[in-house]
Amino acid sequence: MDLHIIDVCNKIKQGTSKNVDEYIGMIFTSQLLSIIDYLHSCHIIHADIKPDNFVLMSKIAIGIKVPSLQLIDFGSAIDMDSFDKDDEFTYVVKTDNFTCCEMLENRSWTYQTDLFGICGTAHVILFGKYIEVEKKSSNWQIKTRFPRYFQKDIWDKFFNTLLNVPDCKTMPNLQTLKQHFDEEISYRQKYIF
Repeated sequence: MDLHIIDVCNKIKQGTSKNVDEYIGMIFTSQLLSIIDYLHSCHIIHADIKPDNFVLMSKIAIGIKVPSLQLIDFGSAIDMDSFDKDDEFTYVVKTDNFTCCEMLENRSWTYQTDLFGICGTAHVILFGKYIEVEKKSSNWQIKTRFPRYFQKDIWDKFFNTLLNVPDCKTMPNLQTLKQHFDEEISYRQKYIF
């Protein structure tokens, strides 16, 4: 199989003129959160999270321990164990749609770049286009509007949490976000199978 998420999105768009179904988007996003949570628990920042760097390795299955997705391309990865505990970064990625909110505000960052990458990847899955963000009031949010039939509360919480990390010492709990998706997946599963 070995298709990148971006290829999956493009094939679905070509074949149906639609984006990936929200249910499948939730499954993918749950897996993304699990993969990045594990990576961060090993004190590794991938630093290049995008749809091109996730490969679909097997059929999508619910309730398995091994995800269908695999993260690749660790060429930009940062081993945080190689730095002092409180080190933070200020380098700004200049590539459109891949610059995390901390970089846009000239604030220091660590794991936030990966969290932004998760948002960007989920955005491509859901909407078939790269993420654009804007700051309204004091919060960053995506510019794209959700279709009325989407589970807006779950997606709002996801994007709001990952785009608005207070600082480098206060990282969100990715397992809690994953749980929201898993509960909705489980609820919908009874109507599908």
